[in-house]
Amino acid sequence: MTKNTPLILALLLGGAIVSGCGGGGGGPDTGGPVTPPPPPPVQPGLGVNDCAAKPQSLACTAGALVLSGPFAMFRYATRPLAMNGTAGGDSAAGPGVGTITQNAGSPGVAGDETYDWKLTLGSRNETFPTGPQHTGATLPLGIPAQRYYCVTGAQPCPPHDLYLLYPATTESGSLDYSLSFVSHTHAEPNTDYIFGVYGRETGAFSPAMQTGSAVYAGQTFGEVNYARDGVYTVKGRLWLNANFATGAITGAATDFQGHLGHIDSTSPLTTLPGKPDFDFAASLTSTTGHFTGVAASRAGGLGWTGTVIGSFFGLANTTPDEVGLSYILSGDDGSMIGAGVAGASPSAAAPPSAPGPNPITPPALTTPGCVQSACLERTATFFGPSAQLNRSNGNSGSNPDYPVPSYIRAADIHNVQSGVNVKIDPGVNTAVPTDTYTITYVIDGGRENFSRIFRVPAATAADGFGGQVKTASADDIFLTGTLSVYDVSSTLSRALDFVQIAAERHREVAQQEERSFIVFGRQTAPADMPTTGSAQFAGATRGAYVNGDRLYATASDISLNANFATGAVSGRASNFQFQEWFTGAPTTTPESLDFRYSGSIASATSTFSGTATSETGGLGLTGRVEGAFFGATGQAPDEAGLTYQLGTPESGIFMTGGAALGRQP
Repeated sequence: MTKNTPLILALLLGGAIVSGCGGGGGGPDTGGPVTPPPPPPVQPGLGVNDCAAKPQSLACTAGALVLSGPFAMFRYATRPLAMNGTAGGDSAAGPGVGTITQNAGSPGVAGDETYDWKLTLGSRNETFPTGPQHTGATLPLGIPAQRYYCVTGAQPCPPHDLYLLYPATTESGSLDYSLSFVSHTHAEPNTDYIFGVYGRETGAFSPAMQTGSAVYAGQTFGEVNYARDGVYTVKGRLWLNANFATGAITGAATDFQGHLGHIDSTSPLTTLPGKPDFDFAASLTSTTGHFTGVAASRAGGLGWTGTVIGSFFGLANTTPDEVGLSYILSGDDGSMIGAGVAGASPSAAAPPSAPGPNPITPPALTTPGCVQSACLERTATFFGPSAQLNRSNGNSGSNPDYPVPSYIRAADIHNVQSGVNVKIDPGVNTAVPTDTYTITYVIDGGRENFSRIFRVPAATAADGFGGQVKTASADDIFLTGTLSVYDVSSTLSRALDFVQIAAERHREVAQQEERSFIVFGRQTAPADMPTTGSAQFAGATRGAYVNGDRLYATASDISLNANFATGAVSGRASNFQFQEWFTGAPTTTPESLDFRYSGSIASATSTFSGTATSETGGLGLTGRVEGAFFGATGQAPDEAGLTYQLGTPESGIFMTGGAALGRQP
């Protein structure tokens, strides 16, 4: 049975949830946005639903319903802390998940709904049962709201308030598939505010949905923290244009109003100390229905920059009725955080053109499922082949700290193993624009097992070999370590979306260093491996070369021929380049490191192994390769990766590294 009760949910931050009420919801379910009707009259704290026209609206769903969406969290006395459940700033918290489960109560009875708030953020694990008791009122901002407290007798009962808002406007129409909220936790010494929009997310965009465009309009709500003037609770007009064919999303939040103090303040609306209006541009990920982008203050405003994340709401496989987002912007003189919700509104006028002081460029559209952090919305762990070496007395001929010749104490090479992986937490934090990479190398019987965390900057730099690299130091007070994440995309390999090379280097004792290469990515499932035909791949290597007292970083071209019918693989690495290990200066060597390899694909897998041999006239080394195929989930492989080792470690002449390759037309 449906429940003909209105529902309101609250502001900003965002994570996952709620079944709520509403009334219209941006127009009837015709599969596309239509002109919304004016919002129905609203009693304080309540919306109005139309269950006949919208039987799947949040208020009309019987039983318990768990929904999700974008959110952002602010911890006062510090800085913006988290966005979409991923911690940033100085917090060590990990990926977060927020949910609100609405339990509809008795059919036809208004006001007996209950809610279970849950938040997991690193070590933080909150559960907050609330309802049906609540107080209803219209906030000083003019937004109807319900304020819920912890259920009496709940053990423990945290110091927590949950505001459920109904921020519908004439432009948005009634909001049927999304709920806005503000969560306030006041436990000394921290005061946290979470702003978000949860709802019935549209989810993945089917091909039929990836056409045309739509305009949405509605309202934002949040806080602005002026460094000199204090905290103001604010609301603004939200306008958004979504091009579903290209995935480009643009919009603005304008016409802000506010009052001094937090949401529970009774201060009247007043003139804001500075103009918070901002523009934003984002890119849609069609596999999830989520979008991520950048934001910047409009001309004449605060001069801040930041991030937006969002999601579409409505029925699956239909053009979304509603959209929600959360945002964080900051500058030297303050920051702002909030959320917003909008309904389909084709006639809503775009705000006057006013480019921000920092022109906004939408993020590059990413390939669904790619392993670069820009493609990830939450923490993901990737696997692949690996190689490791342990050397002593590292001397490249130019480092006075190590005058004794270098030699390799030990070396290992492995195919895909569960104990060797790269975990990426993409984060979404404007204050600290880094990603968190955790490199784990744990192999039974391995000489050197470790797990180490790195804060990797979002920006890349040229690696001197024609590729791009991100470099970071380990978050470890006991060990000195660095991580290099290579993207070796080139005209030879084409863009590589599903495989990258991680090179981790650390020193555990004086004059002894570990170097590990992990070629990681989205590995092709055995069921998606072709059993007929063949393919050619090309790409590049990154590695290390030791010869007596000489130690170098290396790069080369590499090819791979795969016969999927027979399982045979073969290839060649050539055109090696060299850099001094310690200084990174380009250099040359008289010897040739070129080698050939051949092997076979293991039955019922997407991995291969083989032997490697120096080219005629080269170093005369032999060794192994371990590799795997990578690509989009559910598809034949578009990319490949491998690690290699040639030479006998104790001999002092040795080479190792990793390779990433793209399929050739």
